[in-house]
Amino acid sequence: MSVVEIDGSKLTVKAISGNLHLGGQDFDKNILNYVIEKFKADTGVDLTADTKKKALKRVRASVVRAKESLSFREDASVHVMILSQIKNKISKFQ
Repeated sequence: MSVVEIDGSKLTVKAISGNLHLGGQDFDKNILNYVIEKFKADTGVDLTADTKKKALKRVRASVVRAKESLSFREDASVHVMILSQIKNKISKFQ
């Protein structure tokens, strides 16, 4: 929770309380885990097995963008174009 004072176009934060990560990193992690599991179920490819984590970085960035868009939209989608070669299997995720 935040207590703010608004004076014209000036916004001053007076106090902040509560879990500062709520809706932030924990929300990102939950969405990311959902996308990873959905991708694995759809393709059979485990993105967490990629030692370079390139695919995960792209998915995480897309998850954060989708979450941030919820500030001004009612819904959001996670779209990532990747070619992931894990265990000699190539998959495309969109």
